[in-house]
Amino acid sequence: MLRFIFTFFALGLFSLACFAQKTTIKGQVIDASTSETLLGANILYGEGKGAVTDLDGNYSFEVDNGSYTLTVSYIGYQSQTQVVEANGGTVQLDFKLSSDQIFDDVVVVADIARERETPVAFSNVPTVKLNEELAAQELPMVLNSTPGVYATNTGGGDGDARISIRGFNQRNVAVLLDGIPVNDMENGWVYWSNWFGLGLVTKTMQVQRGLGASKLAIPSVGGTINIITKGIESKRSLKFKQEVGNNGYLRSTLGFNSGRFGNGWGISAATSYKRGNGWVDGNFTEGLFYYLRVDKELGNHFLTLSGFGAPQEHGQRSFKVPISAIDTEYAKDLFAGTDEEYNLISDKIRLDERWSEITAFPAGTDPEVAAQVESDLNNVNEQLRGKGLVNEENYFDESNSIFSSYISTNNSGNFGLRHNQHVNEVNGELLNTRQNYYHKPQFSFRHSWNVSPKLFWSNIAYLSIGNGGGVGTDGTFFRVSDPVKPADQLDIQRTYDANVAEGESIGILRASINNHFWYGLLSTARYDLNKLWTLSGGIDLRSYKGDHYREVRDLLGGSYFISKGENRRVNSSTHQLGEGDAYDYNYSGFVRWGGAFGLVELKLDNISAFLNLSGSYVGYRLEDYFKPKIIELG
Repeated sequence: MLRFIFTFFALGLFSLACFAQKTTIKGQVIDASTSETLLGANILYGEGKGAVTDLDGNYSFEVDNGSYTLTVSYIGYQSQTQVVEANGGTVQLDFKLSSDQIFDDVVVVADIARERETPVAFSNVPTVKLNEELAAQELPMVLNSTPGVYATNTGGGDGDARISIRGFNQRNVAVLLDGIPVNDMENGWVYWSNWFGLGLVTKTMQVQRGLGASKLAIPSVGGTINIITKGIESKRSLKFKQEVGNNGYLRSTLGFNSGRFGNGWGISAATSYKRGNGWVDGNFTEGLFYYLRVDKELGNHFLTLSGFGAPQEHGQRSFKVPISAIDTEYAKDLFAGTDEEYNLISDKIRLDERWSEITAFPAGTDPEVAAQVESDLNNVNEQLRGKGLVNEENYFDESNSIFSSYISTNNSGNFGLRHNQHVNEVNGELLNTRQNYYHKPQFSFRHSWNVSPKLFWSNIAYLSIGNGGGVGTDGTFFRVSDPVKPADQLDIQRTYDANVAEGESIGILRASINNHFWYGLLSTARYDLNKLWTLSGGIDLRSYKGDHYREVRDLLGGSYFISKGENRRVNSSTHQLGEGDAYDYNYSGFVRWGGAFGLVELKLDNISAFLNLSGSYVGYRLEDYFKPKIIELG
């Protein structure tokens, strides 16, 4: 019995000793430049032994005590090895992988700020966050959690997102796509509906707040947004996603990335189609996104050819909507005067509008109705005059403080947050008189060359072609008189019927066209003098032509439209315009852009600094096609 007890006790001690000889090794693997966690990175400590990182870039495995060499690898990144001593307990070992030279070259050209190297306030948005939070939103909306950034969908139209950084709007925020500037050359705006599928192929986004690391002459007073797309450095993948939302929203997405083939080729392709009726009345959307990128590695040279675009059309809504259209009682409660004064002012506004219609189209009005409207209007004006609210010409005396709190509720109220004052009905179908349609394909060819271990040279040639515009109304329209419909809406059906009866369109849908043809060249070189000093420089050349004119888009049942007004101009001697004819304005803006920069960087263990010297020349020219030309003969 004593021998049995001793043997059992010895075996227990041996088991405890074996248990104590186990060590847990865990950690996280991230991108060294963007701090993005890397999903699917391999950590090996022996042949066929190791672990793979999860969604958060974490890994963990258990080994016997001893000395191990860990090798961490991820497609598109430089592998790392680390010797670790396992002596029991838990060992925390994190890795920061640097991308291979291909992706690193893209980062250099795109002026991505690096942690502890670039003295710029910045935030990175990794692929994981885009996948988890973007969904059907536009790219700027995922940046709302970034310090100093405010993004909004404005009126709720798909593609109408706007972003501000540190209080500066998009005209002062530079947006770079793989190092290529995309801000409009004439006004600096960025219209995100032209890139609605870009989130599908985005590897990472970086927001630099204030004057950033960009070396180009771009409007980056507020900040800079760098968007880096996936290429040969990314992991091979094939993805299909089907999204279903409220109000008939459907979006189908297909994406493919080959990674790096053995012969140095790589392909990235994506396409996405979406449609929906919109949560806001009449804010429909329909668009197609396409993207193709081909990479080729040739020794020390790397070539990339890419092209993408997104033809789209969507309904819009003005950002500001009268509060009376949302809540009538609340709007009335804001009035500082009496109920009698409020009702008199409202009656005058309503009767003034009705009298304007009668005088504009007297032939279509019953004389008795016209007489009654005139009598009612005179009576209201007399009462208002007695209260000192109108002058002798029956105009409101707006110097009276009572008008600062008046909000008209005529034929309007409690239509909810979905109300859209631009939506009408004509021939039984809904029509949004405010629309946007555009197609802006962009093509680029990139050549990167590692001339030597110290010298890197990159050249990018790009082309952007934009076609489309925004739809609105022009001419004279009837107002809705139905008390259950908002007073700020137009009666398109009545206007349509009048156009058909008269032949001449009194009211039409017009389009403000903004086409462009833009090409440019970016050339950047970097030379590492040593581990401390780096020199770089480059040029930025651009040529841009923007065509701007107003054209008749829809005659709404009429045969022609006459553009009236002393400031209206046309190329027709009769002033009779058909669909597609230009009027009002017709000109082209030309921009010639040239810039150069030089940069010196110093990197110490605890100190980083840079000195940047840049200059640019911008020339503008306008050619007005409606301006009379004088030809001198003789």
